[in-house]
Amino acid sequence: MNSPKRRIFAGAIALTFVAAACGSDDATTNDTSAPAETSATTEGDMTETTDGAMPETTDGGEAMAEVSGTLVGAGASSQAAAMQGWQAGFQALNPDATVEYDPVGSGGGRETFLDGGTDFAGSDSALDEEEYAASIERCAGDQGAINLPHYISPIAIPYNLPSLDGETLNLSPDVIAGIFANTITVWNDPAIAADNLVPSLEDGDIRLSQSMAIIEYLDEKHPAPALLPADALGRARVRALAQSIACEIHPLNNLRVLKYLSHEMQVEEEVKNTW
Repeated sequence: MNSPKRRIFAGAIALTFVAAACGSDDATTNDTSAPAETSATTEGDMTETTDGAMPETTDGGEAMAEVSGTLVGAGASSQAAAMQGWQAGFQALNPDATVEYDPVGSGGGRETFLDGGTDFAGSDSALDEEEYAASIERCAGDQGAINLPHYISPIAIPYNLPSLDGETLNLSPDVIAGIFANTITVWNDPAIAADNLVPSLEDGDIRLSQSMAIIEYLDEKHPAPALLPADALGRARVRALAQSIACEIHPLNNLRVLKYLSHEMQVEEEVKNTW
């Protein structure tokens, strides 16, 4: 941990990516007239055409509309792999349609879309108010662009703690949420300390670990109120109790040890408890 006065700054955990595209300005109409070249031979939810072919249907039994043409998009490279999967799936169902996606970056994707160069943009953030206003002019009608959340990408959390060089800082989901909610603002927050294996105390350039060393350091530097008993026998008993926990009890109940026994050594629960 660094000084308690040092505030937390960490990168993003996960980004929810959106696709921005124009909404439709077509009014919905109901045409009750029968198509000139089809006969309505109904069998369940399927309709047979005059050439005998059965049209593809959705899961709800409704006939799928035929799609053709080219849909062009651009945007964040982080979702390029997902786009390729969606392209393959969509084009497998719609062989006359082509979907293209250029991973130029989130900002470039939004800019190209607003300039009219693409049909949709993949972005790591929704359009802001200024961009949305521009989309109203760019899209037909007055609805403007629609932001559709569709992809979540996990991102590593960087931290700059030179005093932990070579060590791993453990952060639980609740602690990570607290950091980004700005309720945890210093690296020596008790919630962060509780997530890590060994207690640590920093006082200026001094860094101490292990409970007994921390207790004795604080007791000598700040004698009032005392943490250890005043008499020699009382202090010895406290040290004995602390060392019994650290050297005898804790190693056997250490979560990493127990997980290793269960997962790596495949030890059964009864055998683990006996051990």
